Amino acid sequence: SFEMFGDGVYPLVYTFLFLVIMGWLFKSLAPYGIKIRYIHLLPFLVMFADYGENTCVISMLKNYPDISDQLAMASSFFTSLKWSMLVVVTLVIGVSLWLLTFYRMTRGKVVDK
Repeated sequence: SFEMFGDGVYPLVYTFLFLVIMGWLFKSLAPYGIKIRYIHLLPFLVMFADYGENTCVISMLKNYPDISDQLAMASSFFTSLKWSMLVVVTLVIGVSLWLLTFYRMTRGKVVDK
């Protein structure tokens, strides 16, 4: 069905979007001496958690009404991990955007009091 197709494609789309945004931001921050390594891989963790959640939900739907507590707990774990990492990715993008704006406005010179 379309929902299963969307659940398969949507994580790829937002992961690619986050990778492009973070790559652009980190590349733009590099001339100011800010070199960030490996943090751009966080969107992959969000994607894997989303796929884990989707796998658990599909399994629960197929096994309904015989749903194990372990499967429900795994689904809850993946859901919590996905949203937690999504918040972290959003914060990283927000802070990076703020830093880039700050450095461009000050031309890279930190103002002393």
